[in-house]
Amino acid sequence: MVPGPEDHDCGWKQRALELEDKLSAVVGQLEALNRQVFGKKSEKMPPMDREVRKKRPPDPAVTQERRRKNAELRATRVVTNDVQHAVPADQRRCPYCESLKLKPVGRGKESFVWDYVPGYFRRQRHVRETLACSCGQYIVTAPGPDHSVRKYALRRRFARLHRNEQMRRLTAAVSVGQAVRPPGHSHCAQHAH
Repeated sequence: MVPGPEDHDCGWKQRALELEDKLSAVVGQLEALNRQVFGKKSEKMPPMDREVRKKRPPDPAVTQERRRKNAELRATRVVTNDVQHAVPADQRRCPYCESLKLKPVGRGKESFVWDYVPGYFRRQRHVRETLACSCGQYIVTAPGPDHSVRKYALRRRFARLHRNEQMRRLTAAVSVGQAVRPPGHSHCAQHAH
């Protein structure tokens, strides 16, 4: 569309000039807001320790040492109970030379079982006695703790705590009046006739 000649003065020309001024003001404000929201801010600088780490790569030996110290610190803070497992009396006789004088081998074999007590974890250190005969043909180690309940060493108490939490949520949902489906129940089972 071609604008008309500049020689006449009408109300529309005045209105167009006002709107052009308003539009340029709004565009200026929009650019300022875009700079403020999306632009780089000079007051938001990265922390100095992060910048120093970028320039200086970590030393693997120092990292391993720090991890070892942290593991030792955690191990000293954990409540540890020692449980000694002795070789049963019926296995304390050498089947080859019939000797009853078996000697201990080392300090025994260690294994750890973690147990959750509400609020913290507790570690049980099981030490299984190992005995050897002086004839050199018989070595026996005491049986250890029973891990048949789980494939890992967390005990039944942790599983019980999980079940209790599920029951608490189920009870809260029923008291609020929410629809509760039993575990394994599909919402489409009623339509599967």
